[in-house]
Order: sequence, then structure tokens, then C-alpha cells
Amino acid sequence: MAIPAQTLKRWFKLRYHPDIMAALYCNDRFQFYRCGRRAYKSELMKRKGVLMTQTPGKHGPRLILFTAPTQKQAKKIFWNDILALSSPSWIESINRTELSVTYKTGAIIEVAGLDQPQRIEGRGYDWIFVDESADVKPSAIAISIMPALADRSGGLTRGGVPKRTGKGARDYNRAFAHAEQRGVIEGTDIRASAFTWKSNAVLSEQELSIQRALLNEKDYREQFEATIETAGGGIWHAWGSDNIAGPGNPHGVKSCDYDPKRPIIIGQDYNISPMCWVLAHDIGGQLHIFDELWELGTHTQACLDKLVAAYGDSDTGKKHQAGFWVYGDATGKSGHSSTPITNHILVQNETRLANLSMRFPKGNPGFHNRVSTMNAKIRTADGVPHMFVSPDCEKVIEDIEQDCYKEDTMIRDESDKMRGHMSDAIGYICTSRYPIRSNVRQGSQGVVLVP
Repeated sequence: MAIPAQTLKRWFKLRYHPDIMAALYCNDRFQFYRCGRRAYKSELMKRKGVLMTQTPGKHGPRLILFTAPTQKQAKKIFWNDILALSSPSWIESINRTELSVTYKTGAIIEVAGLDQPQRIEGRGYDWIFVDESADVKPSAIAISIMPALADRSGGLTRGGVPKRTGKGARDYNRAFAHAEQRGVIEGTDIRASAFTWKSNAVLSEQELSIQRALLNEKDYREQFEATIETAGGGIWHAWGSDNIAGPGNPHGVKSCDYDPKRPIIIGQDYNISPMCWVLAHDIGGQLHIFDELWELGTHTQACLDKLVAAYGDSDTGKKHQAGFWVYGDATGKSGHSSTPITNHILVQNETRLANLSMRFPKGNPGFHNRVSTMNAKIRTADGVPHMFVSPDCEKVIEDIEQDCYKEDTMIRDESDKMRGHMSDAIGYICTSRYPIRSNVRQGSQGVVLVP
């Protein structure tokens, strides 16, 4: 499409980068961009949106929405640039109060902040771009954005720097990871694409060297290399992508599958919301996690019912006969103010699970002992992993990757109440089943830690 001469100045030439071009021409309905600062992410979307106004969609003239966490941000990021990118000959009218442009084709572009999501409710859109996604409340996406796309089968593109904190950081990082790993929207077969590129795709090395001199290492990586950084130091430092099973796993662990002939090892964390259980097999001393149970606002009996439905003596279950080895929190033995019977007894008395054996400690191991033991299981000092996780266990992977210490401390950061519980469930297995022990021999120069 030819761009009118008076608008060409604003349509400056973009520096070529294959990932940027792939993102620009991707037609998947849902797209996620994780990019460094000043990497053309927002610029691409502004151009894409303006060009879309010149051709009709499946339902006629397109309705397009650009959003950001607040109204002030949205106006600052999008409004003037959208007007500059749009030739005056294309525009029918401009509503500066409502931040809306109507084009002669009948298409409309709107700009709105998601600090008051009701601004966008009441009409459908063909395409919505959400910028600075880590700072957008998940409820705004679920309650306002998604319904606005439903009647027109509209597309959604979410972009942003992968911030370690923010109202929507966890939600956005999880959605991005799902699209990257599965290529579909969670729970559907609708195509979704994930794109990542660093600021060096656009910015010069000279400019980046200035930023490196001004920022600490963690901030630089997050802001300009588009890496996910933990809020403090990562607790599970031994973890790597090779701990995830898959066809390309360098250690040959192509899958972590349920095996009816092996005992199911269950790690349980009894936090009420979320309650987190992991299911695994021991295969030659390796821990293979193949399933997870993550429930909000629940109780132990409800989780037991789900476990029975999948693996126990029920009409829909698999009637697992090889046994269950349950490891958990020592506080599970204690009564809860809202529970007249202990979690420990509830599990122990579950007759629908065949050959169930309890492995609850008298007292919980110290946190740092649990950390050392689990890190040793994840990967020993020789670089060999001894724990693998199915890519289907998204909550487990997310928890391990995001569980962290407070900045410059060895104190766990518990500001996110959703985080840490899956790791705890695994930790109870590791400290009971794979304890680190000292192996001291006569004349030795120290203590050898043996996983």
C-alpha cells in the first residue's frame, strides 16, 4: 500500500531484524511480544493498526483498540503517533476527548487506559493491543479485554518488558511461556505466537554501553535483553531449561509420563490458597514429575477427590495399584482452626487409593536445608540434573523459576502469596527421600555432600 507523501516522514525506515519482521507479518489471532526497551515493539503495533484501518475485516470496517495500564500512559504512548502515522486524507474525524479516530473507510482506532477497564466495555473489537502488559491487572484482561473480542473473533496482541514485579507480571509471563511452549491459547486449539528480541536489534552498541554503565546488571538484562529476572536472588539456582523433559532434552529425557507400574510419589503443601501437590516417579534415582494439582480456595478432601478421580478407585480413575508414597508438611499433622480432623489423617484414611504409605516428618526441615537438598536434586555440582519436569506441569516450572530471595538477603520473598508452594511440595519429597548427608572419612579434608 502506498503511503501518502505528507506522511512518509513519520514512516521512517525500520532497521531490519528477522524476528521483528516475523512478528510484523504474523497472522495468528493471539500474539505475545517480550522485548527490550526501544526495540520497535510499540512502533510496529502503531503501524500495523493504522494500516489495518485501510482494509476491511471479516465483519466490515475494523474496530481497533490500543491500551496501556493507565489512561495517561495510553495517550502518551499512542495518541500523537497514531495521528502522525495517519494521512489526513484517510481521516474522517478526530475525537480528542474520547481519544478516537474515525477513518473514511469506516474503521475506528481508539486509545484507552486499563486503570478503568469499563472504558472499553460495551462494544466489540477486531484487534486489541495491550502494551506494558506486566503492569496490567489480570482481571482487566479476563473480564474486559477478552469479552470485547468474542463477537468479532478479534485478535489480541500483548507486549512488554518481562518485568520481575508488576500487577500483571506473573500473568503475562505465564501466558507468554504457554504460547512459546504450546503455540496455542491455554485450554484451546487457537493459534498463539510468542516473539522475543533484545534492544540490540534496534539500538547501537554505543547506546547500549551507556545503559550498561548506568544500570545494575539485573536491571539491564531485564530492560534491554528481555530476560525474566527474579525480584531478588533466585532460590533454585541449579534449575535450567534442561530440567524440562522434551524431544530436544540434551540428557535424553524426552518425556515424564505416568507409569502404572511404578509407585506415585506425592509431595503435598497444605496451604489453603493455593494448595499444591506434585506427582512423580523415581526412575533410577531421578525424580520425574509428571503431574501437578494447584487449587485456589480449597481444602484437603477436595484435592483428594481430584487425585482419586485421576488415579484411584473411581469410575473414571486409572485404579493405580503400584502404590502411593506421600511426603508432606509436618504441620499437616496439626489441626487447623477450620478443620476438625488433621490433613495427615484425612490422607492416611483415604481408602480409595491403593497401597498408600505416609512419609511425614516429625518436624519440618529448616528452609535452607530444604533449599540445599532440592538444589542438589535439581542438579549436582558436576552439572548433572537429577530432577526432570513434564512441560505440562506449568505451575511447577513457573514456581521454580520465580521463587526468589528478597533483594540482597537470604530471606525468601513472600510478597507474592501464590509463589513458593509448589517448590515446598517438591522440597518435602527431596528432604525426606533424598537427604544430603555428610560422608566423612578418616583423613578427609572436609565434608563431601552426597545427594
